[in-house]
Amino acid sequence: MVIDMNESKLCTIEQIEQFLAAIADVIFTAQAECDIERYAHIGRVIKRFDYQHRNKYERCVLLRYLQHTSGDSRAQTTRLVKQWHTNRLANVPLVKRY
Repeated sequence: MVIDMNESKLCTIEQIEQFLAAIADVIFTAQAECDIERYAHIGRVIKRFDYQHRNKYERCVLLRYLQHTSGDSRAQTTRLVKQWHTNRLANVPLVKRY
């Protein structure tokens, strides 16, 4: 079952914290064929919340949110955010490059 999540009403860090507290028992799983959508989601959240200019606590909340909604591990989420920051000027910052 695929659920399309509308997260446009999450505008502040406090709202994200409330969201994380409310869905503590919900588990999102990542599907291999949805990598492009997952990467787009991560990029949208990073841009929308201006991740680079947040303090450490707020970045931690955003990372937990991304980890929870993408289904990735903490380490993988951190790697993807770092990769996005490094390649943010590319057309597709999180594309796999071999």
